[in-house]
Amino acid sequence: MQATLDTIHNDMFARAQKTRDEHIKKLTQWSDVVPALDGKNIILVPWCRENECEDAIKDRSKKSDVDAGPQDEKAPSMGAKSLCIPFDQPEEGVKGLRCIQCGTQAQVWGLFGRSY
Repeated sequence: MQATLDTIHNDMFARAQKTRDEHIKKLTQWSDVVPALDGKNIILVPWCRENECEDAIKDRSKKSDVDAGPQDEKAPSMGAKSLCIPFDQPEEGVKGLRCIQCGTQAQVWGLFGRSY
């Protein structure tokens, strides 16, 4: 019985991890942020780690009321919040990259996402 439960657990975990990994989008341009979030993705972006930028990203990434076509009343209107700074940073690092929000030298890659 334990082996069956372990197999079920491992299969469910692998499927969830695969789905999550498929929905992480690595971005360096602000113009890609809102479309990626609208696609129910998590974004990995260069970030300066400043609280002001974190708040600005949240405010700036709110769904626009000016989108083409009628809005679904259940569409998310909140902005992206910081989720974490991954321990496993991309190999290339952030050297030469600018914070997605303020344009200063990025310190880390940060994960941001909306709650649905």
